[in-house]
Order: sequence, then structure tokens, then C-alpha cells
Amino acid sequence: MRLTADGRAVLMHDAGTARTTGVELTVATATFATLQPLGVALLEEALACVPKGRGLLVEIKCGPEILPSIKQALFAVRPDTTGVVLMSFDRTVTVAARRLFPDLELHHLREWRDGIGAAELVAEAKTLGVQGLNLDQRFPIDAAFVATLRAAGLKLYVWTVDDPLRARELVAAGVDGITTNRPAWLRATLT
Repeated sequence: MRLTADGRAVLMHDAGTARTTGVELTVATATFATLQPLGVALLEEALACVPKGRGLLVEIKCGPEILPSIKQALFAVRPDTTGVVLMSFDRTVTVAARRLFPDLELHHLREWRDGIGAAELVAEAKTLGVQGLNLDQRFPIDAAFVATLRAAGLKLYVWTVDDPLRARELVAAGVDGITTNRPAWLRATLT
């Protein structure tokens, strides 16, 4: 999720549009009217497509300036925010989101770094006030790791897992969910 120059929350992973649209524009300096013909969608459009009872993980890829636009989109389309999870790598964004959305589920995204274990991650999550972690699949996640997070009341999601062997290990360890580039294939492989 990124913020356009005219203050709209759009679905875009990268800061620019070249990789996904073939046209180079910087999201932060473009208006939604410029981005829309490229197939860039608004958060409220995505929210409207999510069936009732289904969840949505929203990754914030920019700074806390996007939070008021997210709030406006959420409450315009989905006032019952059950199942909506906001997540970010940026601690500043996470802390600001906790203040703006005291009842919304928040997760902290974390890249793998050697020497960071489950206990350190729990302490960090408690400091940030999040209900879950979304970790790089390179973390040494096993049943004991998951048990430590569960004992602290935290959910655990893992990204980006395209290897069925690793996915099986993570499912066996008890993670709550897996992000993958190949969801249908991975689901079929695991069943």
C-alpha cells in the first residue's frame, strides 16, 4: 500500500510502477487519475472485493502519512474491520497505526537477521503493541519457536515461501499463514 500525490491509498508494492505496469511513474508523485489507467487500484476497491468473513493483510510500504487515507478507506467500505490486518516493516508506521487504530490487528514485518530469536521478537512485538509477526521464511522457525510466540499471545505469518518442503515444515511447526507467489500451486502441493 502506497500513498499517491493526491492522498489516495493504492495497491502498489514498489515505489515505482515500471515492474508491474511497464510504465515508469513514481507513486508518491503521481495522482490516482494518472495511475488508474495503468491498472493501479485503490484500497477501497480491494476492500469491496473481499467477501464477508474473509480477511485482508494490508502491507504499508510508505510512511505514516498514509494512515489517515487508510482509515478513510476502511471505514467507508468496511466499518467492521474484523479480519483486516495492517502490517509494516517500519516501526514508526506501526506505532502511529497503533495510536490511530487502537482496536485493529497489527503485525510487524521482519527481515531475517542472524542472532534474532523468538524471545527477542516477542519483546519487540510487545514494545510495538502488535498482535502478530510476519517473518522472513529464513528465520529458524520450528514448533518451539512458534510455541514461544503463542505463549506471548502472538500470531505468526511467514513470507515468501515458494518451496513446498519449507511450506510443509512451517505448517508442521504451526504457523498461522504463509505468503507465496504461487498460492494455488502450493495449496495443491500441500494437500
